[in-house]
Parts: sequence; structure tokens; C-alpha cells
Amino acid sequence: MCQTRVRTVTRPDAQALDGKERTILATPVGFSGLQGKALGLRKEDYPTKGEVMAVIPKHCLERSTPRSLLYLVFSTCILFGLGFLANQFVPLTLAFAPVWLAYAAANGTVAFGFWVVGHECGHGAFSDNKVLQDAVGFAVHSFCLTPYFSWQRSHAVHHSKVNHMYEGESHVPKETGDGYAHYMRELRFNCGKLVHGLWSMWVVSTGWVLYLMFGASGGPAYGLTNHFWPKGVFKTKLFPKKWHAKVIASGAAVIGVVAALAYWAKCTSFATVAAVYGGPWAIMNAWLGIVTLLHHTDVDVPHLEGEEWNYIRGAFLTIDRPYYKI
Repeated sequence: MCQTRVRTVTRPDAQALDGKERTILATPVGFSGLQGKALGLRKEDYPTKGEVMAVIPKHCLERSTPRSLLYLVFSTCILFGLGFLANQFVPLTLAFAPVWLAYAAANGTVAFGFWVVGHECGHGAFSDNKVLQDAVGFAVHSFCLTPYFSWQRSHAVHHSKVNHMYEGESHVPKETGDGYAHYMRELRFNCGKLVHGLWSMWVVSTGWVLYLMFGASGGPAYGLTNHFWPKGVFKTKLFPKKWHAKVIASGAAVIGVVAALAYWAKCTSFATVAAVYGGPWAIMNAWLGIVTLLHHTDVDVPHLEGEEWNYIRGAFLTIDRPYYKI
């Protein structure tokens, strides 16, 4: 994080800080709505994992297979229902392009909810039946072109090292001297916010695919990674040898879905597949990028290294943002 000017702030819980003020460094773009509060906290200001778990109501940790299946059925019916209706009743003509764009936005948002069902499976929150849980997660994520077990592994590493500057996984910020970070700043200052914003939208929309293929925004500790093939130039400690079979199986499943989409295009047309499946899939990817970026990125929230980082501090240094009705 680039730091330039000094500002002194006091945590609202002054007693916990023994009345002392904290000196922190502000980022070049200034503070956000947090007004630098997260930057002024020390490691010892955070509760322990045991203290956090002790105040979570027991029912929050209970899995309900019927309820989870209900969410699965609910999302699946809306997703495939909208796709069927669009395929049957919306002409593939330029005049109906606005309708197809609206469809992509609506069903892409539904697809994100569908993908999140697989996300809960990967976290072990879907069911006590592990076979059912992984079967659902594997099917849902494969349909969304996400290699399930590969993502499950990298996502577990992500949560175990949240906000670690080097060992974190996904949405790890670039250092000030990094070339990409430099050019993004130059783009903003020289070309304006609109150009910078449009480029950022493109990056967010394609970032998920780039992450799966090459480990874009992944932690420096893992190097070049690939969620489909964990060998050769993509051999990394992110996917230990015991995970290789699952990673390859997950990649094969995604390839199978791509083959099915290609066959569908052969039987109909490429435009049909692009409109009915591709549009919502792109919006789903954008939602993935936007939500996770906002959850882990704020000028007031530091990324840490060495002894400054620990599990609970990293977990607390995420941002819960209000999402208004869509």
C-alpha cells in the first residue's frame, strides 16, 4: 500500500486503547468512509477465534439439507426457466439486442446466486452428507465453467490467509512499485475516471477467468497457477500432489460442459448459445469479480505480512457493504 501523509486518529473504543492515539499513514487517495479506523488497530486489539466462536448462536452452525436443497431448486428453476423463455420467445435479431442485454443482466444475477450454492458446498455449509454436498457443488460449478475441487482448495487457502500480502490467495493488491499498479494510476490521472472506470469494469468482468487460468491477483507465494492442470509450468504448492486427481477431474468436467455447449451451437447456432448461455455467464463472472473485490478492497483496510498478520486479524479486515435491492 502506497503511503504518503500522516494523520492521527483515535479508535472509538478509547478505553481499549488506554486513551492513546494511533498514528497511521493515509493512502494517496485519502480515507474512505471508515476514516482510517482499521489502520489504527493493533493485532492485540482483536478477539481470539475462541472468543468469536463463543458468541455465535449454535443454530447458525447447524446445516439443513432440506433448506439447502430448496435453495438449489429455487435457483435452478429460475435460471433454466428464464433461459427457456428467452430461447423460445426472443428473436435473435439486432432489434431485440436491448432485450437480450436485459435478459443477460437478469439471468446473470440469478446465475450468480446459483453459483453461490456451489460456493456453500465448497465451504461445507450445504449438508452433513458430504457425498451429496460435493456432488451438488461439482455439478453446479461445472455448469458455470468453474472447476469445483480446484476452486475449493484455492478458496480454502484464500480464507486461511485473508489479507496476507504474500501468502494470501486472490485479490492480493499489487505493491506500489509494481508495473501494473503504476500503469493503472497513470491511466486514471492521464485519461480520466471514465476511461479508468471502463477498463476496471473489463478487468473485473474477465478477472475470474484470468484467475482460474493463470492465478491473476493470486498471492506471490504461489506463482503461476492453473485450476485445470496442476502440473508442468503450473506446478505449485497451491495444489499439493494429493489434490492433483481432483483438480484434473474438475477441469475435465468443465471441458465436458464446453463440449456440450459446442454441440448445442452446432445443432442451433453460435449466436443462440452466446445469447442464451454466454450473456448470463459473463454477468455472473462480473458479479463474482465485483462482490469479492469490494469485500476485500478499501483504502482504509491494510494488507499485512510477517508477525503483523494472524488468522483472526485477516478475517476481520474484510468489508461488509450494503447491497441495495436489485
